[in-house]
Amino acid sequence: MAIPIISNWQNYYPVAHEGLGSSYERIVLNLLLMRLHERYGFSKALETPAFGFTGLSGINLVALAQAGCAVSLEDSDEERLELIRETWQELDLPLCSRLNPDFTQLDYPDGNFDFAFNFSAIWFVKDLSLYISELCRVTDGAILICVPNQDGIGFKGQLKGYSAEQYPQLTPSYIDPPSIIHLMRRQGRQLLESDYIDCPPWPDIGMTKEDFCPRAHWPG
Repeated sequence: MAIPIISNWQNYYPVAHEGLGSSYERIVLNLLLMRLHERYGFSKALETPAFGFTGLSGINLVALAQAGCAVSLEDSDEERLELIRETWQELDLPLCSRLNPDFTQLDYPDGNFDFAFNFSAIWFVKDLSLYISELCRVTDGAILICVPNQDGIGFKGQLKGYSAEQYPQLTPSYIDPPSIIHLMRRQGRQLLESDYIDCPPWPDIGMTKEDFCPRAHWPG
């Protein structure tokens, strides 16, 4: 939902309905995160940026917090960050949150976290190389970076209207896995696992099927 959600992300907070594809995605992501938590036993997790290819921003690591992990997250928008804080308060879960305008610096000590993560949000950073360097510096443990499947029908449909002039927030070249792997290796990191994690039998859509099907000319 990269392009649509830039202009309508506020709509998810009054009514927390993420849509058919994102609901499936939430289940798959939670299963993956809990598997990694069991494997590596991390206790302090960072999500930065928190605003990505998702519906209700800021809730990706709720399952880890419920499992006792201390969660921190960063966002570049003060209004969205406040809504994220309110969401976590409603869930009665602790959260450390910070405003970060461009993610070129992460204001934490070296090795402050044992797990770092972002979910299809890396194309919102200002400088990919600086971001990767900082992410590796503050994380003494596993790092999970998810990027959109650029061959997916949902991605192709949503990027039809992209232009650098209209959407200066996005740098699509940053969601290139080989580039990310190269920069991580320059920081002394090793790729442990690479896989597709979200392959539902429908496009990953941030709306109800009743809204989506007429647009795709499918039977409702």
